[in-house]
Amino acid sequence: MAADRTFKLVSFNIYNGGIDPDTTPETAATSARMHQISSFLLHQNADMIALTELNHWTACTLASAAAGWGHAHTAMMETTNTAFRMGITSKWPMSRIERVAEGFWHGMLCVRAHVDCDGLKDMNVVVTHMNPMSAQERKKEASAIGEFIRSRTLQDNGDCWIVTGDLNSLSRNDERFYHQTGITSLFKGNVKLTRKFLTSDGDVEYGVLTQLESFGLSDLSSSHQAIDYSVPTALDVDDMHAVKMRLDYAFGNSTIRDRFKCTAAIVRTDETALLSDHYPLLLTVSVP
Repeated sequence: MAADRTFKLVSFNIYNGGIDPDTTPETAATSARMHQISSFLLHQNADMIALTELNHWTACTLASAAAGWGHAHTAMMETTNTAFRMGITSKWPMSRIERVAEGFWHGMLCVRAHVDCDGLKDMNVVVTHMNPMSAQERKKEASAIGEFIRSRTLQDNGDCWIVTGDLNSLSRNDERFYHQTGITSLFKGNVKLTRKFLTSDGDVEYGVLTQLESFGLSDLSSSHQAIDYSVPTALDVDDMHAVKMRLDYAFGNSTIRDRFKCTAAIVRTDETALLSDHYPLLLTVSVP
């Protein structure tokens, strides 16, 4: 049977383990909201799914949930520096699972998936949830991710790499929108927003993602004509989501960017508006 020509990855911050008013943090994985998230993921028919804020989840919790959306292979990062865990699920077998906590606010999880999507054979995926408070600390995390990938591409020259997750950072590709919105004036009135998103000079901080780009990684978003925002949603529970912002991304290395057609877009629908405080991101990779 011919392999599917399109590889699909969903990246999703599910907010606090899936908790809703009828569940506790410990039972959030069984909530009605988590059931709706699982239904959404099932219908995406993705090859891989990268999840953040798997609070209180375990490897067994993730494996059980992943079976519900048709994924038999899972990798979980339970030991992070906070309660905010992350995981990756896959249709395809995974190897070289690496978990890095040192130097990160939450952590970084990396897997290699052995996919078969018409020319795409091995896919390395890094999921992370960057520091939610300090741009300076996020720059250090971005550098650590870049160095991590650089050290492995010396061994695996020609491999495809994706970095995805809640990067808690703003992109210069969206600069025109942020300028029109006047977010610097808005953020300067809030100490936490200032520390998170502005430079010491009071300008918008774009340096975190610029740091990733300095390692040859590119923003795979399909559109920079308008803000493809991932926050806020109708589930408005985070005062840091003060205006429309793109905080969730997929970055790719030159191998995947040059050999394949990559399209990353935020999935904003009436359904996804109620699933989390972030909209999910969908990345498709196909042969040109």
